[in-house]
Amino acid sequence: MILKNHKLRLLLGIAFFSFLFALVVPTAVNATPGPGIAVKPNYPSTQFDQGGSFFFKTKPGEPQTITMDVANLANYSQTLTIEPTTAYTSKDGSITYKPGKVPYDRTLKYKMRDLVKEKKQKITVGANQTKKVSFTVTPPKKDYKGIILGALYVKTENRNDNVNANNVNLNNKLSLVMPIMIKSQDKKVNPKLTVPSIKPDKSGSQTLINTKLANERPTTIKGMTVTDRIYRKGNSKKTLSKNKQYQLSMAPNSNFNMQNDFGKNALLPGTYHLSLRAHDENGNHWKIEKDFNVSIKDSVIYNNNNWWWIALLVALFLIILLLLYLIYRQKRKQKELLNNQAK
Repeated sequence: MILKNHKLRLLLGIAFFSFLFALVVPTAVNATPGPGIAVKPNYPSTQFDQGGSFFFKTKPGEPQTITMDVANLANYSQTLTIEPTTAYTSKDGSITYKPGKVPYDRTLKYKMRDLVKEKKQKITVGANQTKKVSFTVTPPKKDYKGIILGALYVKTENRNDNVNANNVNLNNKLSLVMPIMIKSQDKKVNPKLTVPSIKPDKSGSQTLINTKLANERPTTIKGMTVTDRIYRKGNSKKTLSKNKQYQLSMAPNSNFNMQNDFGKNALLPGTYHLSLRAHDENGNHWKIEKDFNVSIKDSVIYNNNNWWWIALLVALFLIILLLLYLIYRQKRKQKELLNNQAK
């Protein structure tokens, strides 16, 4: 019994000192099995602050070269693509820089991607190595209001040998962004929130109302709260749909669709009204009141399984066609009768 207790104490002692050893000895962080990467900006002399991204002042038409260190944290060589992008607002109401086809807002005058000379660079960085890349930013030839926002979008390429023990392709690409923000003036620009359009839509069997929110100024909106409600014009006491969203952000001169769920309410033809209130973290407030129309065609297409309303609309349409036909036939008979009397 004494021997067993001695062994137990010995095991507990080994476990305790192993735990202390694990706390004291540092773990290597510069080699990872996955496609780890990191980037660091080398700030130009015109940089405003050192917050981890490029934010510098420009002179009209004067090119400026920026450099960035790209670190490969993986234990194998990696090929990366780096391309400039223009900031826009994603469908969930956040500032994003992902490349691809983007429906830019009509008020956007300058795109960061168009101002960067190098459209895409592909580099190979050795295991646990760092490589410097450079890009040339040429600002507009005239002074511009507000800011121009974009980024350098860094993405890893797939490896042919990136498989696990079961010979399954892991396909674990990694991407990150280095924001670029430039300005030529120190004058502050306040954002302007508008609603260019309100249209019905559908997701599966659910009826939605898409309210397009647009930031029409060359500055960002951050920490925005939006509250709205929709009702038939002239009947403000009955709310058909309401929505509240928090912590939204918008890129300069961009837009996105905020969706209202219409629930079980029938989307009937007629005029509706949107009442919207919004404010951001910088103290800007907006109040928007806007009418929008729903046509018979929209009602048939986008209604939320209210088949009896659709059937009623179709029946009314057929009745109208029948009445038009009867009126046409009656006029034709009258014309024939007049012609016969004239003979």
